Amino acid sequence: MLAQSSKRWNFSLLLKLKKRFRRLINRYYSTARLLYRSDLLKILRKKDVFVLVYQMGKVGSSSVVKSLKAKDIYSFNVHTFNRENLRRTEYQFKKLWVPNGPLPFTLWDQQFFARFIRKTKYKHRIKIITLIRDPVARNISHFFQYPNMILEQTPSGYYISSIRYGYEKLLTERSIPKELPKLYYKNMDNHDLPLLWFDKELKTNFGIDVFDCVFPKERGYKIYSNDRADVLLIKLEMLDKVFGQSFSDFLNVGAIELLHENIGSKKKSASLYRNFLSFFKLSDDYLDRFYNSKFVSHFYTIEEVELFRQKWRLKS
Repeated sequence: MLAQSSKRWNFSLLLKLKKRFRRLINRYYSTARLLYRSDLLKILRKKDVFVLVYQMGKVGSSSVVKSLKAKDIYSFNVHTFNRENLRRTEYQFKKLWVPNGPLPFTLWDQQFFARFIRKTKYKHRIKIITLIRDPVARNISHFFQYPNMILEQTPSGYYISSIRYGYEKLLTERSIPKELPKLYYKNMDNHDLPLLWFDKELKTNFGIDVFDCVFPKERGYKIYSNDRADVLLIKLEMLDKVFGQSFSDFLNVGAIELLHENIGSKKKSASLYRNFLSFFKLSDDYLDRFYNSKFVSHFYTIEEVELFRQKWRLKS
């Protein structure tokens, strides 16, 4: 009995010491990043299979990561391996660093795997899952769900502001259809990202060109392979329908359930966001920029594109 009590006390003391050690390390950006990389290497040495959920953002990746985790498949949610983008993002995190505050895991994962994929030797093939989405819907989601976007309802209308883009507006229901698209056109980060992401990221870093062969639009997913990686590409609009079969084909893990993780719907502004969308209409010139693109014509049917247009088209 005494021995068991002593073991429990020693274990409790060990946990407290470990917690204090991490708090000490996490006071500083450089040491916190070093500890995280050390932990990551330990994990990868133990795993025979891991998955990079490598995508442009706002395409349903959180649900995929949650589903893989439930199946005990280790995955990392990453958006870019571009060195300049990573340097710029790291500069921002360092500038805003708070000792023992939130840790930028996604940035550190991206930095780690940017180096990792440039190594010529590795004992396992790299498994990648990526997703596509109506590019206009993806951009609008990014615009509204950016972390520092503030959206509140007031007695006189809707208050919307962004520290990142430096605007602050009070919109009424009458002014929303005119003013909101103006904010979007001017301040949305990198409108053309969905059209360029596969060439700039997947093709550049893994040598896989998704536009080099026909995509089965009605099936909604395709697996690409070369000597470096295997890639599963899924159309978000069909994710519910094809998730089980596509993942079974790709990972050989048997039945797997899609667990939805809609981060945007959990935000306090979610209902306001949905209401705003009912007012949000865009010009034909803007819609043509996307719906006449190589990206959209490669992945979507004529019928799908027309439905997208009807959803976002400005009524004359």
